[in-house]
Amino acid sequence: MVTAQELHGAPETASPFSIVRNIAEGLAPLTVASAGAAFLVTELLRVSMALASWVETKVRESRERSREKIREEVREEIRQELEREFDERWRDILQDEASFEEDE
Repeated sequence: MVTAQELHGAPETASPFSIVRNIAEGLAPLTVASAGAAFLVTELLRVSMALASWVETKVRESRERSREKIREEVREEIRQELEREFDERWRDILQDEASFEEDE
């Protein structure tokens, strides 16, 4: 425990104000260090939040690109299926027409 003499020199001159002032002066470096640490923690939180937001954006963009890629693949499959079906039906029509001409 710190005595009044250690804080202010002589016990008879140690007023409550001088004791508080000396304690504050003694704590000032700790307060500055704490403020610095608080600033660093605040900056780390800010950077972490920005990074989390960036990651979330990239994940969302990636998902959207994946969805769009899947949509394009499905469209291409449907287009190919329709072309194949059209070609088959067209061949059937041409064969039916050829058969009809042979029958005449």
